[in-house]
This record gives sequence, C-alpha cells and structure tokens, in this order.
Amino acid sequence: MGYFILPMLSVGAELRYQRWLSTPTTGAKNAMTGVVTSTPFPDYKMDTTTVAIGPRLNFKVAKSIWIRPGLSYARALDRPLTDASYNIVQLDVPVVF
Repeated sequence: MGYFILPMLSVGAELRYQRWLSTPTTGAKNAMTGVVTSTPFPDYKMDTTTVAIGPRLNFKVAKSIWIRPGLSYARALDRPLTDASYNIVQLDVPVVF
C-alpha cells in the first residue's frame, strides 16, 4: 500500500508472504556409493513473511516518461530469515513509459 505525501513523494509499505509450491529437499550425494539421499526441509523453512517500508520519488523526465527511484528497508517476521538476522536495504529506479 502507498500514500502520496506530495505529488513528487510517496511512502509505501509491503507485507509479503512466500511459500514453496513444491517440497524442496536437501540432496546429498554419497561419495562412496554415488547414491543421492534427500531429506525434506522442516516446516518452518517452507514459508516466510517479510515487511518493508520506504519512500519513493516521482520525476517526469519527458512527455510520457517517469523515473521513480525508491529506497526501502525490509525485515523478516518469522524463521528461517529471523534466525539469520537479515536486514535488507533496497534501492530501485523503475522507468515508466
């Protein structure tokens, strides 16, 4: 969701839930026999939830071309990403034409 504070400045927030569609496994090949064994991931590694927030600028550079640079900060809300203490800062510059 987002909100325009000024015509050139908006603030946005995102809540994202991601889940594997198929069950991933950890495949390990035995060096002695060449047999591949696989074990399923634990349930908490099957999905993740993150939240992000940040500002975005809006610049008109031509009659029908806009540049919309944005900076956001994202953080995980559940395992396994919280165990790794990920802090994500993202800069993106989309061009709309």
